[in-house]
Amino acid sequence: MGKINVVQKLVNIFHHLYDEIINFSEAKKQANEVFQVVETIFDESLFNLAFPVLVEYFFDPAKKAKAIL
Repeated sequence: MGKINVVQKLVNIFHHLYDEIINFSEAKKQANEVFQVVETIFDESLFNLAFPVLVEYFFDPAKKAKAIL
């Protein structure tokens, strides 16, 4: 799976979350699966910290990631 495809999958997950098609837990599960498929080296605890930041940024891109953290 290429980098562009991963980003597209993540954006789709966020859209489903935004549209309330899936809840936060399901979105997190799906995103975790996307990262595992591309064999990204990541620590589970780091993912648990990073995923909410990605979601928050998606919902409000004017908010800086540094401010979210």
